[in-house]
Amino acid sequence: MHSGMFRLWAVGCAGMVFSIVSVECAGEPCSLALHDNTVSVGNGNCTCAPGYYKASPALSLPEQREWWCEPCEAGYFKAANGLLACLPCASDYTWSAVGQAACVQCSEKSMLTPETRHRKCIPCPSTIVALLAYIDLQHIRNVAVRAATGENLLLSRGNVAQFAQLFVVDEAQCRLAPMMASVAGLLRPRTVCAAGTHVVVPATTGQDGDTVCQDCEVGKYSEETGVLACKNIAACVDARFVDQTAIGSSEMARKIDSNCVLDWDAQAVSMGRYPYVMPGQSFRFDDTRHGSIVGYSPCVGGSTFKCMVLGVDRCVHDYVNAWKQGLMVLDSQNPSICQLQCADGYYMLHTKCTACDAGSHKPAAAPEAQQCQPCAAGTHTATPATVVCTACVLGKYSSQDRTACVDECEPGVFYKVGHRCYPAARSYISELSANLRTQRINIQACPVAEGPQDSPPSQWGASVQQIQYGGVGEAYCRVSSRCLANYIWDSGSGSCQACATVSNAQISRFEHGCMPSCDPGFFVVPIQGASTVTRVFRCERCENSFGAFQRGNCGEASYLNDTCTEPNKNTPCLPCSGVQQAFQVFDALQVPPFAHSRADRCQFRCRGVQFVGQKPWYYLDIATAAAMMGMDSLQLQQKLAVHVAGAEKVGAFFLCVLCFIVFLCFDMSLCVCVCARVCNRQCAS
Repeated sequence: MHSGMFRLWAVGCAGMVFSIVSVECAGEPCSLALHDNTVSVGNGNCTCAPGYYKASPALSLPEQREWWCEPCEAGYFKAANGLLACLPCASDYTWSAVGQAACVQCSEKSMLTPETRHRKCIPCPSTIVALLAYIDLQHIRNVAVRAATGENLLLSRGNVAQFAQLFVVDEAQCRLAPMMASVAGLLRPRTVCAAGTHVVVPATTGQDGDTVCQDCEVGKYSEETGVLACKNIAACVDARFVDQTAIGSSEMARKIDSNCVLDWDAQAVSMGRYPYVMPGQSFRFDDTRHGSIVGYSPCVGGSTFKCMVLGVDRCVHDYVNAWKQGLMVLDSQNPSICQLQCADGYYMLHTKCTACDAGSHKPAAAPEAQQCQPCAAGTHTATPATVVCTACVLGKYSSQDRTACVDECEPGVFYKVGHRCYPAARSYISELSANLRTQRINIQACPVAEGPQDSPPSQWGASVQQIQYGGVGEAYCRVSSRCLANYIWDSGSGSCQACATVSNAQISRFEHGCMPSCDPGFFVVPIQGASTVTRVFRCERCENSFGAFQRGNCGEASYLNDTCTEPNKNTPCLPCSGVQQAFQVFDALQVPPFAHSRADRCQFRCRGVQFVGQKPWYYLDIATAAAMMGMDSLQLQQKLAVHVAGAEKVGAFFLCVLCFIVFLCFDMSLCVCVCARVCNRQCAS
């Protein structure tokens, strides 16, 4: 009997009063019933309807005989009229609500749990989130479940997303089980898409249903599990390569990428031995080949008329190009028809293979009908049938016919008449950028002088055997070919006018264009916007200053040379010692501001550790080395100066001394060679 139903009742039967526990009688007086859930049984008596049982005060006095019918609790039932207690639902598959006459089975999409017992059928959860809500409502027991990763996980609000990635609610188990003991019975591992497939429905928080997988499409593969998308199969470069996986290109659910291996004997093909494959196989050039080449056999036939010129075969086998153009396929045909083409550097002219002329070229593997192209500016070739033209070095430019590289002219240099850069007419030197100096001549023709020319031909006429290019720019051309050296043609007056005197220059010593010969310590500067043709230059004092250093765009490890070491030219920039730059590091922090002299600019420090093989080499300064050798810096410098001629080699000899004394080289032959190179000597071994 259900708890709470054991009550002491005063019951009257056939004129007798007993105090018993739950005695069933035919009925109780209807007049004493407190509620309406009764059924008349005659003679003024009533009993409880199905789904109800008799209830009365716990301690009833004889004069207090009220009673009533209480509904059965959820999970209990009473099928017939009567006063007895309700009975519990017996089957794990059945339940009842309050006041039910019978227990019924849960619907197909609901379940019972030990926590709900027979009192309530709850809908089967379809998501991890819904299952978590049942746990919060204490409708089902939460237990740890084992994941495919080996972890034991307990579902909580903090790991819902992780659970959704690893598990899925199995509604089929919900319908089959008589009573769901815990969450473990509802969960199963989420499907992991195997290699060769990809995920269609991603596993996300709140996701209904299991992961759906789909085979990789044709031309794709996946080598890992659980991927969202398959990768494209790497296509072989062409059919000269074979895919050693032997997987057909039309297969789906592929698990591995292609494995392309070169399966091609280029030397055999170039000698006229062509490949063939198994019968039934045929491959175009761009196909992915899965069958290996069976062998190579000599080709036959082909057009040979164009090839033989003066007894020389000017053709090569062109199997690959013919294959590319679709003129043939790689199949089982054995032997194949020879595919011949004019060799590299030759082109088709009047049905014959003809060599490209010197100064022109034809790229390798170009169609035989393609014409030869002239070498580009700055390149040349002196031989016929050239494939690639050779670039000219800086200081030379390609000749007009592109057959040679010729020297460019320099200011102040005398050239004999007939020299390659000597022009037929008067000319001047054009300043070109480095990228143009190999591509075009730097000599430009001067404008033709107009008007009467009454002076006799000068030493600069066409009859002389030498000419000096002393001018840069068109200003140099301001002299008539008929004017004397110290004169210049004045088109305004139509005569040769004497060059005007220039301060700080030698009197009556002008070069063409009234360019003066400046005194020592001065250099020539063109006058911008000169008002007269007779005064177009001035002589300025050579500079030895930081401003001149900046204007000269001198490099970091360089200095300004002594004033005007070259006539008519400003102070040049020179690099610091090459030995210093090779074996030391420029120390910009030690250079004083506005420094421009060699003593101030050329500041270097010893390099850090360097490794020769696996041995560390160190560079020390004079003071440190002297201290290690038990002497002061001056004594060490004096010793070094005795053995080395010239200040430039002091640093190098110092390195040699350190090599033998300080670093204790174990590989003495290597040490000697390194030091010999530094000291400009030859290594004996």
